[in-house]
Amino acid sequence: MEKVFAIQKQNVVVFEIQPFTEKQIAECILRSLDWSRKDIDDFRKFESSDLHKVLSNPQVLNLFIRAWPVIQERKFKHINRWRVFECYLEYALNKVSNALPPDLDVDVKA
Repeated sequence: MEKVFAIQKQNVVVFEIQPFTEKQIAECILRSLDWSRKDIDDFRKFESSDLHKVLSNPQVLNLFIRAWPVIQERKFKHINRWRVFECYLEYALNKVSNALPPDLDVDVKA
């Protein structure tokens, strides 16, 4: 949905980001993580009923996909936004840590 406002003789375009549907979430996960439909169905069985609410936000879904290796390693029974953020932070810090030269003495721990 697009709304246009006139502010001090300038046009400002405001976009409203709509939440993803379950179908859009599944398609994004299938495309990004190379999962099968069965993997998605199995994943849904172990997650809370709030999974759609958590992943319907496009930014949270993006972080979830990037942090999937950490999320998978932790074997959560339920997931919420905080866990997605926490796992993404760990993923990002690990990535930075691995990119640093080995002789550089910097502590980058989650």
